[in-house]
Amino acid sequence: MARKARKAETAAGSAAKTVQDGVRPRRGKPIWRHVLAVLVGLWLTLEVYGPALHGPFLFDDLYLPFMRPGLAEAPLRHWLGQIRPVLMLSYWINYRLSGQDPYCYHLFNVAAHFLAGLLVFLVIRKLLTCAAVEGARRDVLASFAAGVFLLHPLQTESVSYVASRSEVLSGLFFYAALALFLYRRRAEVSWPVSLGVLLLYGAAVLSKEHTAVLVALLLLTDYFWNPGFRFEGIRRNWRLYAPIALGGAAALKFVWGVLASSDSAGFGIREFTWQQYFFTQCRALWLYLRLFLLPYGQNLDHDFPISRSLLDHGALLAMAALSAAVAAALIWRQRYPLAAYGWLAALVTLAPTSSVVPILDPVAERRVYLALPWLALIAVELLRRWRTSTRRLAAVLCVIVAVAAAFSWRRNQVWSGAVALWQDSVAKSPNKQRPHFQLAYAYYQEGRCREALAEYAQAA
Repeated sequence: MARKARKAETAAGSAAKTVQDGVRPRRGKPIWRHVLAVLVGLWLTLEVYGPALHGPFLFDDLYLPFMRPGLAEAPLRHWLGQIRPVLMLSYWINYRLSGQDPYCYHLFNVAAHFLAGLLVFLVIRKLLTCAAVEGARRDVLASFAAGVFLLHPLQTESVSYVASRSEVLSGLFFYAALALFLYRRRAEVSWPVSLGVLLLYGAAVLSKEHTAVLVALLLLTDYFWNPGFRFEGIRRNWRLYAPIALGGAAALKFVWGVLASSDSAGFGIREFTWQQYFFTQCRALWLYLRLFLLPYGQNLDHDFPISRSLLDHGALLAMAALSAAVAAALIWRQRYPLAAYGWLAALVTLAPTSSVVPILDPVAERRVYLALPWLALIAVELLRRWRTSTRRLAAVLCVIVAVAAAFSWRRNQVWSGAVALWQDSVAKSPNKQRPHFQLAYAYYQEGRCREALAEYAQAA
């Protein structure tokens, strides 16, 4: 047993290079290849989201600040006085540049999503370096993870829905902070890097509160990779964690204030208790994983039943499976470091919306936006062990990303108009009132009064 433990520790030590090693581009590799890859990625992203780019404002978009006459023309300070001021600033800039033209708002979302994808590439590439993946294979796998993040159909709700800009914008700052943290020049975080991470962290939280979990992800990263599976990295980076601990109290107060003032989230919700929400989320996590692996049945308004007890709707089985998966990640973290880190990181990023703080809608696909790169990292762990040539691996991964892009393009057809969106939701949630009501209103807006009356009757 001791011999096996020493062998595993040696393997983990070689696999988990310290963060400070840095990532240097391969000598002699023309820069035009990198530029070409970025341009191809941008073209694919624009093509995939093309149908939604030309779509109208939908659902909660109609209640955003620039749609409210009393606020749209108000000074900037009134916009910034709302919750999520960085998000409000982005809407204000959009409104000043393009008024109420939905195309420009959609384009902003897609551009921010693409930039976030570039940051995901850098983050995954660095983690692959820490796991001692060789250069050419590392670039292929990092490009695959970034491609999945950019083009997976599960991302469409976050990107194509203007009201979900909070997911994309907060994710952009979140991954910028993580990239800065990973690409520092020394093992210890310097004061300038600490300040940069804190500023980006603040921008992320002021775009959407759930990114406060970045602190937990940084701690997890230091434990896994600086050096591998020790707490030494956490202790040496006190310059970052001490200010975060102080700012954490302010962030907690801010988040608590948001929850207290919200009628759709927080412990004041009366439709179900926090325990029932937790039971439900144990099942919801497996739905998200299934949608990642097999993206069929996507829906803006899922009809997902609440588990009123542990024995309701298979909550106990889901909780047991979740506990087993966490235990497996901890037990085999040295043998499969990327997969273990990816699974734990996915749970960390999903925790704010999928744990114990009740939200009126128990399931929403946009909540997976921040976690999706970590699910892709689990796949990367398996793919890096595939004994085949790098060229063949790249070809197979290109096919997978192309298939994902095709499904995303098809899903974005639904986001091209209100009738298409709510017809899709009614077909998948026939017993839920809201999709019928929204479809009726969409019919009414198009002058299809007979169909609208039928849907209103169904909603009633």
